[in-house]
Amino acid sequence: LRERILYVALLFVGVLVAGSCVLTPLAPGAQRKVVADFGLASIDVLGVLVILLSGCGLVRRDIERRSLEVLLCKPVSRFEYLMGKCLGLFSTLCALVAVMTVLFFTLALVSGFGWRIQFLWAIAATLLELLIVASVAVLFSVVTSPMLAAFFTL
Repeated sequence: LRERILYVALLFVGVLVAGSCVLTPLAPGAQRKVVADFGLASIDVLGVLVILLSGCGLVRRDIERRSLEVLLCKPVSRFEYLMGKCLGLFSTLCALVAVMTVLFFTLALVSGFGWRIQFLWAIAATLLELLIVASVAVLFSVVTSPMLAAFFTL
């Protein structure tokens, strides 16, 4: 909540509804495909945005606030610290993708297009992709500045 990650879900709803309302009339006969493609692409793009905004500065923020020095003098290894950071980012991404999936499911039902099991497979593949990108972001966060980490991750 401090990072305001949940605002991304609100942004997702706004982008999804606005995009569906604008793009659906432009593709007569393919409204279902437009809503599905736009919803799945929005999940992917907003997930990468969350990774770039929060994941690339994870370690650097602790170094600048000097909380890393205090934490590593305790019986916590560096590996455990980095795994904790990765698992925290992973759980945030999983929760965010779950919320966006529910919102996408709701929009699909409200718009009358229904839900397909293939959407879940696509969202699961997107989540796997986001977890890999988050791992890369944490890797670059350890060795470079947040701006370079975001650039290399992107």
